[in-house]
Amino acid sequence: MATRCKTAILISGSGTNLQAFIDRVDCGALDLELSVVFSNRPDAYGLVRARDAGIPTACIEHGEFADRRAFDRAVAAKLDEWRPNLLVLAGFMRILSPAFVTHYAGRILNIHPALLPAYPGLNTHQRVLDAGDRWHGSTVHFVTEQLDSGPRILQGRLPVTAGETADQLAARVQALQIPGVYLQREYRRYYPGGEVTAHIVGFTNIDDEGQEGLELAFNHWLAGESGSKRVLKDRLGRSIENVESIRPPHHGKDLRTSIDLRLQYLSYRTLKSAIKAHNARSGSIVVLDVRTGEVLAMVNQPTYNPNDRSQFTAERYRNRAITDIFEPGSSLKPLVVAAALESGQYRPSSVVDTAPGFIVIGPKKIEDTRNLGRVSLTTILGDDDALRSR
Repeated sequence: MATRCKTAILISGSGTNLQAFIDRVDCGALDLELSVVFSNRPDAYGLVRARDAGIPTACIEHGEFADRRAFDRAVAAKLDEWRPNLLVLAGFMRILSPAFVTHYAGRILNIHPALLPAYPGLNTHQRVLDAGDRWHGSTVHFVTEQLDSGPRILQGRLPVTAGETADQLAARVQALQIPGVYLQREYRRYYPGGEVTAHIVGFTNIDDEGQEGLELAFNHWLAGESGSKRVLKDRLGRSIENVESIRPPHHGKDLRTSIDLRLQYLSYRTLKSAIKAHNARSGSIVVLDVRTGEVLAMVNQPTYNPNDRSQFTAERYRNRAITDIFEPGSSLKPLVVAAALESGQYRPSSVVDTAPGFIVIGPKKIEDTRNLGRVSLTTILGDDDALRSR
């Protein structure tokens, strides 16, 4: 007799999708050996379903680890005890690290609520409605390092009905009865500023870890710290009584910026219009308070909406005003000369040595088309080739 495929099911919630696997294995529709059911949440009811079906269970809480990679290493070590041939992400609400995916390369299946390659990521039902698509459904695919882009195995599809809501569409997708497709209420960040403040605020991943902007730079300040407590559990692993608090939780701190939202929006609108009018590929605007140096507005084009993860490409979310290096050219010369005259150490006829005709700033070499040598401030101000005073 052929050996059945040893399968590990990874869950995070109630396990309705897990139950579909259990039922189909029991009736012979799926020739699998359900070796273990793993969850990152000890209170996941899917663990109870597994125990009732006589399937071994394992649980490791992700909150006990410093980062995603450390958690994934612990998960892999635990799963390897059962030597699974196949891993099925049946409502496992975690993004897997590249190292984890590589460790189980070609052995991880995911069920995604969209007709891939369309609509990878989150919020698929609403995105389908917003785009006016005629068809929607689910896709079973292999997991690779790229989000929802692995080879597709099968798809179930249905027509989109005019006037239905995202919740109604999601319920109909679930009714396709593809094992692993189910509904679970989850909470996620919402960015009210959208495109206008995207490059400043940035965004987080599914684990609320900062990936760009202030979310990344001040992740340690905003994140807070989970608490811990000692509890009593019943034989099914459910908490029935709080015994004592070991470490209280600490909420994340508030972060205030110098951004003026009125100037931010005006800058955003002005830049967007200018980019369109001149058919430019990109552009940036930075507005500073000349007295304090505070940043009052900072916008870039192209931009992105942090509430729509399908727009998350480096071309869009890169903050060009900070990361890109460019030579401002003669536009800064009047400011430098004005500062020199205001200091009282220079006059219009003062001579400045610009030799050897170039200056190195970090990795960048800025040079004139020729070496002007010793020239007056008046010449520097009027000659486009004159190097800025050093």
